[in-house]
Amino acid sequence: MKPYRGICVFLAILGVSLAADLEEIFKWKQMSFDDYQISSGSDFVFVGASKMAYNTYNSMPMGVTHHNGRLFITIPRRRSGVPSTLNVIPLSAMLTTQSPALRPYPSFELNRLNSSLPPEQRITSVYRSRMDSCDRLWFADSGRHLAEQNLTIEVHSPTLWAIDTNSDRIVKRFPFPEEALARGSGTISLAVDIPNERDCGGAFVYIPDLINGRIYVYSLRENRMWTFSHNYFHMDPHHGDLSIAGLQFQWDDGIFSIALGRRNSRGFRTAYFHPMVSLSEFAVSTEVLRNESLSRREYHGEDFRLLGQRGANRQSTLHDFDESTGVLFFAEIGRNAVGCWNTHHVFAPENFGTVKQDKDTFIYPSDLSVDSSGRLWVMTNTMPRWFYTRLDTNEYNIRIWSANTWQAIQGTVCER
Repeated sequence: MKPYRGICVFLAILGVSLAADLEEIFKWKQMSFDDYQISSGSDFVFVGASKMAYNTYNSMPMGVTHHNGRLFITIPRRRSGVPSTLNVIPLSAMLTTQSPALRPYPSFELNRLNSSLPPEQRITSVYRSRMDSCDRLWFADSGRHLAEQNLTIEVHSPTLWAIDTNSDRIVKRFPFPEEALARGSGTISLAVDIPNERDCGGAFVYIPDLINGRIYVYSLRENRMWTFSHNYFHMDPHHGDLSIAGLQFQWDDGIFSIALGRRNSRGFRTAYFHPMVSLSEFAVSTEVLRNESLSRREYHGEDFRLLGQRGANRQSTLHDFDESTGVLFFAEIGRNAVGCWNTHHVFAPENFGTVKQDKDTFIYPSDLSVDSSGRLWVMTNTMPRWFYTRLDTNEYNIRIWSANTWQAIQGTVCER
């Protein structure tokens, strides 16, 4: 792997401060797409033989992943008229625009609803993606999309994908087995574990299911998937009332995010996880998750552990671990913030810091990840307004933020 080590210099040349706090990299009022890539399909997307209007407003991005100077942007098809679900923009677009157009990745043909490809070979609806240390982009495709009149159409079974970003070629496509997957599953994020940096074929992928309260574990070498269930994977009803962007509502999302800590001498990590509707953080060793026989136990004993609670209004979507600082970063939707916890200290509210918080420009951090060069990336998208009321399309609603992890924690309790 050759990480994009020039990113800090590149951002500095562009006038982006490398001081503490997160810096705004891109922003959009609404997403736009590369017309050359989409060609004549820029006006219409297709469901079977019928066509419906390409709807810019309905293209609400949920995920951002950085690797080697490119940002991979995911837009799940939660409403009709989304032309492409997996997209890319070069970071160099900062030189010319603050709102670059998206290019379907790895091609428009793979993302088209009316593609000539067989249904199982299409990318239908993706929430978030993650890179591994072998330059592969991983994501779970639900295989379903929402059409007109809120009609859900199943194109293919849910599928785990991996793309080699050096060649932009598909290297793995694994349909979820029926015995592992419940209908209506909520597979909206994942974590990729390479036990040995020199063994790319030994990858494991951990996929939380927020609806059914499960963790799916995929072994690349065995090309198999198994399932863990636990009470810790479900929502906490005491923390389901949310107030975001002036809106009050109730959600019930279960296990939402898995973040992997440092590898120990035997190649295992701590897998930190939490439901979104919860203030609690939990942990389990990947030694447990990688053992298929343990998934069949009726009782898991002390293998799954409660670490503690983060503090009031700290409901979190995604979180990720930074190797260099030992800090876990949290996308906190209840506070319009990014929080942090230094894993060298006790898990307690007094040890949680705030990297950034803004009720106007940082509404709903939908994704957060740390890249191979030690930079934190966050997407905010004002999604509750889009979902419950209406976005003001004259304002900037979607933003991508970034900072070096060491600088991000400066002045916070996480720096100690």
